[in-house]
Amino acid sequence: MIDNPKEHIFDGIVMRTAERQVWVDAPEVARITERRVTLTIDAAAAAALTDYAPGAPEYRANVRGGRLSRFFGGGWKRH
Repeated sequence: MIDNPKEHIFDGIVMRTAERQVWVDAPEVARITERRVTLTIDAAAAAALTDYAPGAPEYRANVRGGRLSRFFGGGWKRH
């Protein structure tokens, strides 16, 4: 997940495919749950996504955090 902490804006996510990592911009993300990301684009548009180029702070889901940790905002770890 890419976040803009100064403006408190969700910017997008990085997804891993079989052969590369791609950048998915925030408007293309419909919903994020614990085990699934739903996009607003179809498979053809998803295949045409650009490669990920690192630069902004990255966060990963903290799966060991538990419900209480997620309740208090500890569901993500900075990578």
